[in-house]
Amino acid sequence: MKKLISIILSFFIILSCSNKKKELVQDNNTKNLPINSVIEIKKDKISKGNQLFLNGNFQEALKYYEKGVKENRSVAYYNIGVSYYLLGNLVQSEKYFKMAIKDDKSFKEAYINLVAVLIEEGKINEAESYIQFLEDYKDVKTYINLANLYLKKGNTAKSYYYFQKAMEIDAKNEFVRASYGNFLISIEEVDKGINMLSAIKKKGYDEYYNLAKAYFYKKDYRKSIENIKKAIDLKKTEQALKLLAENYNKIQDYILEATVLSQLIELSNKPEYRYLYALALYKSGDFSKAKEVVTALINEFPNESRYYKLKYDILINERKYNEALQVVVKGFKNLKTSFFRYLYVRHLLLYFDDVKKAYLLIKNVADDDDYILLSKAIYYTKIGKFKIADKYLSEISNKGSDYYLLVSFILLKQRDYKKALENIEKISKYENRYYLYKFIALWNLRYFDELLRLSKERLNYLKYNRESPKVSFRLKPKKYDIGFFYRYDGKFEDILRLFLFPLVIDPNESIEFLTLGYKLLQDKENLKAIIELKKSANFNNGIMYNNKGVDYFLNGDFYKAINYFKKASKYLRNNPFVSYNLGVGYLALGDLDNAYYYFDNSILNNRFVLYSYLGKAVVYYLRGEATRIITQYDMVINNYDEAVDSVNYPHIFLLAKYFAMLGLGKYDDVIFEVSNSESDFNYELFAGKLAQFLKRGQMELFDDYKFKLIYHFQCFDELLKKDFRLVGDRVCNNYKLYSSLFLTEKSVYNISYKMDKYELSQFIMYNLAINRLDKVLKGLKILSRKDFRYSKLYELSLYYFLLKNDFLNAEASYTSLEKLKFKNLFTQYYRMLYFLLNYNEKRLIKEINSFIKEYPVDYRGVMIDTLLSFKSNNLKKVLDDLLSIKNMEPEINKKVSLEILIDDI
Repeated sequence: MKKLISIILSFFIILSCSNKKKELVQDNNTKNLPINSVIEIKKDKISKGNQLFLNGNFQEALKYYEKGVKENRSVAYYNIGVSYYLLGNLVQSEKYFKMAIKDDKSFKEAYINLVAVLIEEGKINEAESYIQFLEDYKDVKTYINLANLYLKKGNTAKSYYYFQKAMEIDAKNEFVRASYGNFLISIEEVDKGINMLSAIKKKGYDEYYNLAKAYFYKKDYRKSIENIKKAIDLKKTEQALKLLAENYNKIQDYILEATVLSQLIELSNKPEYRYLYALALYKSGDFSKAKEVVTALINEFPNESRYYKLKYDILINERKYNEALQVVVKGFKNLKTSFFRYLYVRHLLLYFDDVKKAYLLIKNVADDDDYILLSKAIYYTKIGKFKIADKYLSEISNKGSDYYLLVSFILLKQRDYKKALENIEKISKYENRYYLYKFIALWNLRYFDELLRLSKERLNYLKYNRESPKVSFRLKPKKYDIGFFYRYDGKFEDILRLFLFPLVIDPNESIEFLTLGYKLLQDKENLKAIIELKKSANFNNGIMYNNKGVDYFLNGDFYKAINYFKKASKYLRNNPFVSYNLGVGYLALGDLDNAYYYFDNSILNNRFVLYSYLGKAVVYYLRGEATRIITQYDMVINNYDEAVDSVNYPHIFLLAKYFAMLGLGKYDDVIFEVSNSESDFNYELFAGKLAQFLKRGQMELFDDYKFKLIYHFQCFDELLKKDFRLVGDRVCNNYKLYSSLFLTEKSVYNISYKMDKYELSQFIMYNLAINRLDKVLKGLKILSRKDFRYSKLYELSLYYFLLKNDFLNAEASYTSLEKLKFKNLFTQYYRMLYFLLNYNEKRLIKEINSFIKEYPVDYRGVMIDTLLSFKSNNLKKVLDDLLSIKNMEPEINKKVSLEILIDDI
């Protein structure tokens, strides 16, 4: 009996000792963690362990705690559990907290810590089984652990309740605030959570990690990286490194992702991390290292299909198609899956064109799953049976990158580029065809801004873009491709040509002007010669014929005008006025060669005939020689300034100066000069209004009766108002016909055998622009009978045969132009088209270089070069060319006439 009483008494003594509140060591290591700190008791080994623990030397502290088991088992086990937790070993931590509880069933702190560890390990149900032991505990860490437990259970209401309890106890406690901030983030109150965590002054690992998670959720990867790095500086954990790697993946910095994953593998050599490491190496372009890692994975885990697929992708990007085939065959034999059957079929079709062997792999195979359907779809797509391919594609339920690749290809073949583009976006960006197909769709849709963005982005994928596209090109008629004699695109030179009028020679004023060049530049003997010229009777006859020619010109009879100008020229040998008038006459007919000759001749005889420079500027414009135009305007201004100070200069020549200033874009200068002029000269006022129009584009500026008598003003006004009635002269009507092509895409031209060769050429050009090739052919036949040596005949026939894809006859036209030694911007452009369409890379490169040298500011040479660069897969050149095109021609989307046709998958 005494013995029994003694045992019972001992039990109550032990029980009273165990219920006694334990003294927690105050330390910073666990201050902001869900677990309590180690416990202090006056035992030698445990006390020494606590001193090491406080200094952060957890590994050494463990050794003393293990020795302290003999001093106090439950406390020693508990302290060991805390140390393991801080060392990141949750399994051992859980084990020792359980041992502490087993030794002391009422060990409150051990229960709290065990629940915290179980929650962190994801053992939620087990953690919940210990709630009964925590319900009477009313402290911060108990409430936080209960809140986290219910949060994991999905009971946010209860979780919120316990967080509020913790806040009631100590709302300023940074651990409480950090935990509550994490809670807010987890229930998608991300911004509130971020604000709460950011306000914590002394952030620990958890705060930085949770901030990083929050920013990752918000897709603010830069801030996520900033915070996760701070967390890693405090504690390098598996979860932190994994999150950092995920961030680098999101911002596509695969080199840094691979670096972090290599560190992660050192912590935990999981196959998943090794695979992600190989994938990151592959995406960073380190194919050799990626192949090494994934090969090792295949050797260890020969039944994991994605390892084979990754190695296959690497070999494809290395263009090692035979080795890639071996990987596919090995995967097919080892795994015998429909996926590898598909990959096998795909590889044979895309890289070996082995249609027969591919067919044997799908012959008599039941349509059991998506990959079998995909195998058959790609086979029928390859052989061009798109309806059958569509049937198989329509039955596929899980639509991946390759599904969209096939759909996109079929849509590109059907030239449904908008729909193709929607599907292309769903192809993997690491698939070479994503770029190729998207480029084709964007080009053909004329989406040049997006094309530029695509080309810039694609530079990041240079190592993956190894296959050249299988494409050809189709020419579609565009009016910008044709060398019209009469163009009206609203440019200054178009307007200038309208107002270039022939000059009347006044017997008194003009003879004075004729002597100008000599007065300024020649010696006395030549002045005597001019005096003798004034006395010549022939001079008066020449003036009469010239002025009669002007009259016919203003009435639209350009042939008669030219005849009279030629008669005037016989009397007034090399007279600069008459030469200029002949230039204007031939320009009106559309004979650019003769127009240029006479304008140039005029200037050679007297450089002060300013209108001849303007005439040359227009010819240069029509020829596409844009770099030479500005010089002509400069010459007008320089010669005017020199002449006006020397003699009584004809006032009409002031208009030539204003035109030159407008051509140089000096609109404000013209407006200023005209506004300060006291002259009532109508042309001067008109120049000021024209400057305002060119600056602002205001039509109403010209609603003024004063301008009605200005040559071609009514035509100009009608063009602005889009009044395309053919009621004017040859120049005016052809301007209207050209402008109407924008709106109607119809030609109102009716062919006539009475047409001269210029008018007939114009008829052919209009019908080329609207693709009326039957009328074009008829016109070319008539034109060849009128003048078979006429260079325009072969220029237009070359373009016609290119539209028809008739390369045999195109070669004949090309050869004829060579024999005639005739070339201009358009013939040079057609030569490039010829060698692009009838593909000859060597000759095409030569023609491109020649064109760009001759016409450096014209978009056509760079446009053809872009397509050549795309076909030859020169990505950097493509980007450079696209940037050049955008600078040269802001409206390039309206002017491209070439369509890219996809020839094979």
